[in-house]
Amino acid sequence: MSLSFTSLSSKLLYLLCVTLSFQHHSIHSSSSTANPTGLTLRVAVDDSPGSPLYGIQNLTIEERIDMLINVSNARADYLNLVSNPDREILPDNIRIPLLRENLWYAAEFKIGSQLHQVKLLMDTGGGLTWTQCQPCQKCFPQKPPIYDPRASQTYGTLPCDHRLCKTLGKDLTCVDGNTEISGIFGLSFSPDSMAKQFSDETHSRFSYCFAPIVGAIPPPLVLRFGEDIPTFPSGHLQSTLVMRSPATNSYFYYLELLDISIDSFRIGFSPSTFQFRAGGAGGCLIDSGALFTFIDSGTIGVNAYERGSSFQVCYERPPNYEEFASLTFHFNGADYTVAGKYVNVFKPELFCVGVLRGPSSTILGAWHQQDKRIIHDELFGELQFADENCANDVA
Repeated sequence: MSLSFTSLSSKLLYLLCVTLSFQHHSIHSSSSTANPTGLTLRVAVDDSPGSPLYGIQNLTIEERIDMLINVSNARADYLNLVSNPDREILPDNIRIPLLRENLWYAAEFKIGSQLHQVKLLMDTGGGLTWTQCQPCQKCFPQKPPIYDPRASQTYGTLPCDHRLCKTLGKDLTCVDGNTEISGIFGLSFSPDSMAKQFSDETHSRFSYCFAPIVGAIPPPLVLRFGEDIPTFPSGHLQSTLVMRSPATNSYFYYLELLDISIDSFRIGFSPSTFQFRAGGAGGCLIDSGALFTFIDSGTIGVNAYERGSSFQVCYERPPNYEEFASLTFHFNGADYTVAGKYVNVFKPELFCVGVLRGPSSTILGAWHQQDKRIIHDELFGELQFADENCANDVA
């Protein structure tokens, strides 16, 4: 099944957007860090004027939630469809802040010699990094001008036999002399991802910390690479191994999920419930590009989504009620607990568990990553995490 770039517009809404300033083949940013191999990127919530979601503030809360659910479902469907450059650019004294606007996070960069500002949706579930370019046909709407590479003195194309082009998936094709696409900052395992390009040949390491998605807008936050990632006291971080899918060309960050608890009640899934299944289905992955969490409904032996009956319901919220149950994902070697206040999505006088029915996999989405320090460390092949007041992780 081919995937058009027009159809991507509805599937990219929950990704972080990242923007870099490329001028004369170097990277510039508004502030710096003393770490010699660190990199930090500015992220903004993607409901800003340049976003396809611009204007969501005009919708009612219920209309917003319906939109979020529809786009999250589209994101899950997209994840089901998709399963080193010649000159490396290594991060060096670079920091670009992250911003949050309303419900979305996004990152802003400037590219080309004309320092054209763009927004790229940051995606830990994808590798390709791209932006819409002129001349553009069938582009999705964006308010800022579309980047015109013909106005840049530093723009150049890669031949189709370049190894980065060879990593394109089956849904994308390479045409010599034509680069007419815009909108993602990929951070997956894929060889063409920015996580790989901002690292040496053996070590990819990056980190982010999502401040609360609703409520007051925090100061600029940061997406960090390499040595710019903060250090923590011994025992502060939990860690679990990252697994690779048996499916060919799958670059998602899979984690070994053993069980789930709602508050102190452990559901009691079999350890094999969330294992990979034939054809590449199954497993549990963490994804910054999916807003909500999905529980796999196709697990063998028991429907995991229906087994956790509390996932499917909304509850009336009495006045001043704040005693929300926590949600814990029991990974191999680590317990990932979501505080009760971040488990649910709130409607007027109602609260609903922020978990949707997964079509073929379990996905730990961004809603359940609020106020969590997340570190992807390929050297040790693990995901590290800890509770943190992410509003303090400022640029």
